[in-house]
Amino acid sequence: MADAAQRRVSAEIESEITGFDTSKLKHAEVQEKTCLPSSDVIAQEKTIQNIEGFDKNTLKHAETQEKTSLPNQSVITQEKTIQNIGEFDKSSLKHTETQEKNPLPDKSTVDTEKAEQARKDEIEKFSKDQLRQTETVEKVVLPDAHVIAQEKTIQNIEDFDKTKLKHTETLEKNPLPDKTTIEADRQQ
Repeated sequence: MADAAQRRVSAEIESEITGFDTSKLKHAEVQEKTCLPSSDVIAQEKTIQNIEGFDKNTLKHAETQEKTSLPNQSVITQEKTIQNIGEFDKSSLKHTETQEKNPLPDKSTVDTEKAEQARKDEIEKFSKDQLRQTETVEKVVLPDAHVIAQEKTIQNIEDFDKTKLKHTETLEKNPLPDKTTIEADRQQ
């Protein structure tokens, strides 16, 4: 059944191909494209193959030489100073005698230190057996005159008798302006 269907399809395709009108086609320039690699690509691939197949044993050992940079101003100054110290002429120096000075304290300083040391010794050697038992008495401090006056004022306020006051009436006065004042204000 499959063969019959294929024959029918191929017969239809064949009739379409033979009945096709070629005058309906447009003219087109044919450009041939080659799928072959260019010479640059081939050279690059050869280089990669040469790298992969390279024998490392054919290489020679080489020492790397590091170039030093120029010294800065501080290094130059330091080297010159060291060189000048080594070349220094000691014979141009004058001979001097060293005098050791150890000033001794004067008599008043020594007496002051002795007195201070004696006081410290007395304090350290003090016997507590010589002390007697005492009782501390606290003194009552009396207030000053200002505090007393303030307390009297507060007491007088508390003891004040309101019944001795007389009744008074307050009159509120709010004078209204007269006609001439109102007219003068309007004109302004």
